[in-house]
Amino acid sequence: MNWKAQGKYGSVREIQSYPDGPKIRVARRFLSGLVKDFASWNRDFRKCAGLFPVMFRERQISGGLFKAILHSGAQALAEPPIKRKRRGVPEKRGWADFVAYFDDTMWILEVKHTYCKLNYFKKTELKWLSGEWKDAVEKVESSGRTALGDWGEGWHTHFGATLHIVLVYQQHKMKAKVQSVSEREVVNYVRSLSSHLSPKPNWIWLWSLNHKLQEAQEYDEKWENYPAVCFFIYLKRLDVG
Repeated sequence: MNWKAQGKYGSVREIQSYPDGPKIRVARRFLSGLVKDFASWNRDFRKCAGLFPVMFRERQISGGLFKAILHSGAQALAEPPIKRKRRGVPEKRGWADFVAYFDDTMWILEVKHTYCKLNYFKKTELKWLSGEWKDAVEKVESSGRTALGDWGEGWHTHFGATLHIVLVYQQHKMKAKVQSVSEREVVNYVRSLSSHLSPKPNWIWLWSLNHKLQEAQEYDEKWENYPAVCFFIYLKRLDVG
């Protein structure tokens, strides 16, 4: 399934879809609502304060993500304590970013945020991207029976998901050189970027900003614009038994 939703923030679409299966349509409704509401929140914040929250890091965007999760129709809790268990390693206690309940599904969400320069594959950015991705995926993989005993009892379907938000940017010394780009160019770049991740994302969403929101902004004596934000997702069904 490949569809596009238009809004004042631009458009949101899937550029790689998870294979259909039990409760995947429910998962799609949850994730599409989350991504669209996160885009709307960023647009509203910029209109109010002149800044994009997604320019910053996980802690700064956590409030907007929480709001987007709730607006999707879910109930949620931030920073739930969680137990993780991996084969051959003693059980560890820590925190997930969010636990959410949508329809008859329960979710454990791990969030990451990085930046990548359009059409560049800088070693430092790729190392940061892949390291953050691997850390979040490992957290999802180790969130099984022990975590679900606390948060998932009585729920029909349990999902763990890495939600890795990547701000795609352009940067030049002169404002005049910052040009709008086509969505096709961004899509090709994001797909190439995903090939550097292991395991590869099994669901990818793209928020393409409208032209007004892509207007260049001065940052650290350079000019930047943000044509898109992508959401690399690693979805896993969590086992109770």
